[in-house]
Amino acid sequence: MAVFLIIIFSFYLGINYYIYRHGKSALPLNKFIRGIYTLLFSIFVLLYPVGKLVEQTGNYDLAKLFIFPGSFWLAAVLYFLIFVLLIDFVRMLNKIFKFCPKFILEHPTGTKLYVFFFVLVTTVFMLFAGWINASQPVVKEVYLKVDKKVSKMKTLRIALVSDIHLGMIHGRGYAEQLALELQHQQPDIILLAGDILDEDVDVVLKEKSGEPLSHLHPKYGVWGVTGNHEYYGGVEKSVRYLQRLGIKMLRDSRVNIDGKFYIVGREDYSSNRIAKKKRKSLKQIMQGVDLSEPVILMDHQPINLSEAERQGVDLQLSGHIHRGQLWPLNIIIKAIYELSYGYMQKGSTHYFVSSGYGTWGPPVRIGNSPEIVILTITFN
Repeated sequence: MAVFLIIIFSFYLGINYYIYRHGKSALPLNKFIRGIYTLLFSIFVLLYPVGKLVEQTGNYDLAKLFIFPGSFWLAAVLYFLIFVLLIDFVRMLNKIFKFCPKFILEHPTGTKLYVFFFVLVTTVFMLFAGWINASQPVVKEVYLKVDKKVSKMKTLRIALVSDIHLGMIHGRGYAEQLALELQHQQPDIILLAGDILDEDVDVVLKEKSGEPLSHLHPKYGVWGVTGNHEYYGGVEKSVRYLQRLGIKMLRDSRVNIDGKFYIVGREDYSSNRIAKKKRKSLKQIMQGVDLSEPVILMDHQPINLSEAERQGVDLQLSGHIHRGQLWPLNIIIKAIYELSYGYMQKGSTHYFVSSGYGTWGPPVRIGNSPEIVILTITFN
């Protein structure tokens, strides 16, 4: 883990240095101006890492003063890097094809300064807009038909919420907003598909951030599964806390709800890598399940989707990917995952991957929205 963190931090510093050098070269040859630029840049680079170190001391209020602005810098680095790479690409093409206007070539100092401020202002605007967007979750309605007959029940209204990430950045107020909306929607059952907590479990325990979720009492209960972040923060401590809130955690297990339908919950895919705990196969978990009744599966990461189809699952619900969270990362994750967001059907199995309710790292969403998914299932 120490080697891994050193590699990540070195990579982070390398990218920041690449951006720093380009920004510095665009500024006037003035020691004071460049000194201020170097100082401010260094502060922003170190905010998040220092905040995470302070967090380990248990001084969460002080840690937030570093982590909150530092998290925005993580998003800024992505867009600064895209701009700088694009600028370098254009410069390389210009050396070959000589297409830049004469005015730019004759005024390189002024052009660099204009580009510097354009990149800075554009990035700040994007982050501000993304922050506002991330704080305004939407309710997405999805309607499905399952070709199974359920005694005395024609429809089931499910509230799906994934990736809340309660922790250092998303606190009690965030949970209150979510709980109020879920109460307003009046679902029959609430399913929390992993990453309910961030890796900052101790701050959640200290500030009782999840308490508003304990006021949720739908007809068929509140059920959850682990995500990778429950494992990062200590899975047993996380699960105990969630269960105290009244969230029934399904860990490679299933439950029959009122003799009408099954809810199956899997341990997160990363359990073996993080905690050396190999999760059961879906086939093992499904042994003895009556497939004449509807089967709803929660699996945090949408991996190996065909497994649910082979085992006769009617609906799989996942999250994890945040729909990329920051454009253009959605393009990358769309190429990696068979289903990175939204609805898909394979055979008689329905799948839905949510973009999630919260954020990880920067409290910013660009190119997608946080959501609560309301799935209304009609049974034939």
